[in-house]
Formats: sequence, C-alpha cells, structure tokens
Amino acid sequence: MGEPDSQQRGLAGEYYVAFIMSRLGYDIAITIGRAKILDMVALAHSGKTIKIQIKSTYQGYDWLVKNKFDPSTNPIVALVRLGKDAAQKPELYFLPGAKANELITHKYKNHSPRISRAKVLKEFQDHDFGLIKRLLGD
Repeated sequence: MGEPDSQQRGLAGEYYVAFIMSRLGYDIAITIGRAKILDMVALAHSGKTIKIQIKSTYQGYDWLVKNKFDPSTNPIVALVRLGKDAAQKPELYFLPGAKANELITHKYKNHSPRISRAKVLKEFQDHDFGLIKRLLGD
C-alpha cells in the first residue's frame, strides 16, 4: 500500500479533525465537495460556532495551500500531518487564519505555496486545543 493521493489525504485529515472535535464534545458539520471555502463548522453547547479550514500532509512534508486564508471566513486553520504508518497518531495544529497566512511561503518557484512544518513547530504545539476552547467558550 502506498502513499494516499491528495484527495484521500485531504479526507483523512478532515475526518481526523472531525473525530477530535467530536471527542471534545462539539457538534460538527463537514462540508462536501471540491470547491469549498471551508471544510468544517464546529458548534459548542453555548451556541458559538467556528469555521475551520483543514490542510493535510503526509509524513514530513510542508502543507500545500492554493491561496491565502480569509480570516473572516476561516478564522481557524487546522494542519494535519498523517504518519507513514496508519497506526501512528497524526499531528494536529490549530492556527488562527491570519497567522497561517503569515506562515505561507513560496520557496519553490515551480510548486504551490506552502506552510512550513518547521515554522509551525516553532510556534504551535501538537494537539493544543487552547485556541478552540477560547473561541468556543467551553
């Protein structure tokens, strides 16, 4: 079995974030389709909601992005790093959309812009839910 293709990788990341958010007690709505502005909406018991855009990568690669994130539409960007082994726990980072935009680089002229994993690791902790809890007030 090889590396998942980009669509499988994206779905795996979305479902992982949905699983984690559900485990935290939030109601989740996942959007379907290819041309979507957001991937997920999370609803707290308080009635507050947040919109989440999810980017997934495989092993040690950076996260590829097509465009900058609109912080008003996607205030949260979730970055998922799937492991080589399916039994390995994925890495998960929650970033404010504006901060994700600051981390976008275009270091390879012939490739998509990306968010550097090394830069994310300097500022964010794996599976840190503080941002989510602050925004949803639970």
